[in-house]
Amino acid sequence: MGLLDELREKAEEQRTQSERLAALEAELADFYREELRPRMHQAYNFFQQLVEHLKEVNEECTADYALLPEDGQVTCLQSDYSIIIDSSEEPTQLELRCKAHLPEPIEFDIKGKAEVLRHSKLLDKFDMKYERTDSKDARFDLASARFKVIGPIPIRVAIKANLENKNLSVIFRNFDASGVKSARIVPSKFNDDFLDTLGRYILRQPVNLFGGELSKEARRKLREKLELQREEEARERRALEAERAALEKFEYENRTSVKLARAVSSATDKLKSQLARLKTPGKSD
Repeated sequence: MGLLDELREKAEEQRTQSERLAALEAELADFYREELRPRMHQAYNFFQQLVEHLKEVNEECTADYALLPEDGQVTCLQSDYSIIIDSSEEPTQLELRCKAHLPEPIEFDIKGKAEVLRHSKLLDKFDMKYERTDSKDARFDLASARFKVIGPIPIRVAIKANLENKNLSVIFRNFDASGVKSARIVPSKFNDDFLDTLGRYILRQPVNLFGGELSKEARRKLREKLELQREEEARERRALEAERAALEKFEYENRTSVKLARAVSSATDKLKSQLARLKTPGKSD
């Protein structure tokens, strides 16, 4: 094959790839206009009306969060609703925001370096305001801490259009625990009934948001996530305890008094051994 033939073939391949890419982009653009954009506008209008009505009726909504030691629950008041959308014409993501307010700041003490760090990590995941006053031991190591949890907890419920997967995501942040959980919904099921159930779920009413089958899968994934989190926290605690024990052993063994005691003990043992040989008949140095 000549040079011109090779270049002509490469040019043809590039044109073919460009045409395929353009066709795919056009297909996705049509899907967005016909399926995803109407659902995003529908969700925005629903959230907008929900926020307006909540401001008028001032309906009280409470939520329980495990903020205390040993997973102790605190009942918070959910309020301060607002909506954020990336584009009013071509929306791809919108977000309902609110806050879970503590009735008042709560204070408690936690002992042990590992537990203090574990609880700080938990509160950090909520991205909420809290204060921690540490207490050190004789070796200036963290021994305990007093926590003052102030809040509020920022809550986010987002709807995202996934063009590549041709579906929509519902994403919850800090809704019933720290972190993020999400589920995907096909456009055909993203309707008024679903939005009504979603609204009731946001207001903490007892509904099954995603139906039986998906709910089981969500629960399974949540259990696995929690189990992995517990295992990670247990590994961190064991590592911290081992590090602390090694440090205590090193400090103990290198204390001057300990070294002196060992030297005295060694000298005493030698003296006793020598005296024993002198008292034994037939033994001499």
